[in-house]
Amino acid sequence: MVTFCMRLSICLAVVVLFGCSQVKKESVESTQSKSFTLAQLEGEWQMLTDWGDGQQVIFRPCDADNRTIQVYSDTLVIGWGQDATIGLIKSFYTEEDGRIILKVADLEGDTDNTYIFQLEDEKGKLARWWMFGNDEADFFVHEDRAQEYSSYEQPCEECWEDCE
Repeated sequence: MVTFCMRLSICLAVVVLFGCSQVKKESVESTQSKSFTLAQLEGEWQMLTDWGDGQQVIFRPCDADNRTIQVYSDTLVIGWGQDATIGLIKSFYTEEDGRIILKVADLEGDTDNTYIFQLEDEKGKLARWWMFGNDEADFFVHEDRAQEYSSYEQPCEECWEDCE
């Protein structure tokens, strides 16, 4: 009787472990694309600003931070200037036109947001991000290539009277 109970316990443990590993494997596969992985997005992205004559720069206004996007494993942080949105990337997929759709659960609430981006260069370090749907996209450069762009910091005096 003891050996039957032990065998039954071992069989149940194997079934439970196998079942859990299958669930985890399925959830990971549902978030991967054949030609894209989230690892390609990891790091910080700085928004580029048109500066005339087709030149793009990293502009740091004196009254807020430049918009940034940070991706760490399955976490997305969008710096909006004076505040930020933090979310958990639940899934993503690639559309036929090359745009990648991220489904993100907002950690500050129970809402799901959709963010769209498209890598724009062969190194995957320049991207367009659609933050507000399909209307307008801003260009962002990955931190690995940010030094290739001029940076302009707006003088404090243009925003505040009590600058030192």
